[in-house]
Amino acid sequence: MTITDHVSDRTPTAVDRDPTRAALAAAFEGKALLTMGEAAGVLRLSVRTLRLHVARGDIAFVTEGAGAIRPRKRFAFADLDQFVQRQRRRMQPIQRPAPRINVSVRVRPTGRGG
Repeated sequence: MTITDHVSDRTPTAVDRDPTRAALAAAFEGKALLTMGEAAGVLRLSVRTLRLHVARGDIAFVTEGAGAIRPRKRFAFADLDQFVQRQRRRMQPIQRPAPRINVSVRVRPTGRGG
């Protein structure tokens, strides 16, 4: 069963509308979990950066196997998708004040007595 099997063909899904989610879904084709290297490739991160995000708790993972010293971390679609959604940012345009027009009127004495 793939990520998009549960969705009707008639309604566009969030996976269909978002190219990032579509790429993520394509990476999971026929797989339940991705390895560290596969997940890093899909997210376009280095494995080292992905490990840093995991260590900070930014990305949830599944431990595979019974090893306690070097557990093998695997990543589910929902966890990677949630990470990507949390990383989205929208830049706010810089609010600059209206330019000031500096108009100064200088009055010169004419030297005439009046």
